[in-house]
Amino acid sequence: MSAQQAAAMKARHAENVRRAKAIRAAEQERAAQAAARGWAKYQPVSATPSEYLARKGVGGHGVRYSPSGNGTIAIPICDDTGKVWGLQIVRGRDGGKRLEKQYWPAGMNKAAHYHMLGAPGAVILLAEGYATAATLFEATGLCVVAFDADNLMPVAQALHKSYPKAYILACADDDYLTKDPHGNPWNPGVEAAQAAATAVRGGWVEPEFPGDREGKKLTDFNDLQHFPLGGQALVRAQIEMALAAAGHDAAAVGRPGLRTGGFGRPGTQPGGRGRRKTSRRSCHASG
Repeated sequence: MSAQQAAAMKARHAENVRRAKAIRAAEQERAAQAAARGWAKYQPVSATPSEYLARKGVGGHGVRYSPSGNGTIAIPICDDTGKVWGLQIVRGRDGGKRLEKQYWPAGMNKAAHYHMLGAPGAVILLAEGYATAATLFEATGLCVVAFDADNLMPVAQALHKSYPKAYILACADDDYLTKDPHGNPWNPGVEAAQAAATAVRGGWVEPEFPGDREGKKLTDFNDLQHFPLGGQALVRAQIEMALAAAGHDAAAVGRPGLRTGGFGRPGTQPGGRGRRKTSRRSCHASG
């Protein structure tokens, strides 16, 4: 192959990549517009409780409720300007044959986008799911950001870029029952938290249960809150200890977040957030 042919092939490849990126970006923008329209139809309050929120024992912070009055909630997935890129629809166990949780619409851009509870300050907590994030927010009053394990690192990096002075503490799910494809013990929740913490020189913490979990799927801080010997005070204490071990004054932990039950006096809403230019109980800090 001549140098001219190689250069032409390289140019064609670059053009194909550019075209694919443009198609994907257009798809994501269409999904964002659909999500914004869907979000606008949901209501900030509801007379019907959310079965999911009631079961998890947390309030509806920045969520909205289905206009059908069936208790379904929508959680916005936003960037740091408040733009809604997609929704997580949570129907609860009484949602019939449909999935309890569903990301919507198809084609949405979830990477590095999140739902923020509270206002960012000196410390930001990172959690995999809404119920865990709400548990942490209500226990500590600290800003908490949610979504799943695969998104922890991109979200941590996005937050670090927007809030470079904030200490980010990734609050892991302890997936102690999970096995890899070869049947070996594997803890993807802890691995994801470790990777996120390392990427932003933050820390990570996992829940410590004060008793035998008896092989049950009890893995996160919401599970710790409901554990027989657990509770909100224990959740708060474990986060405070992780922060103290990382050199952050535990007294800086804010007041507990406002409980709103399952009915929905919403807390934070998308938009209006300004930008600013750890660990078993001993903190796992990344340096």
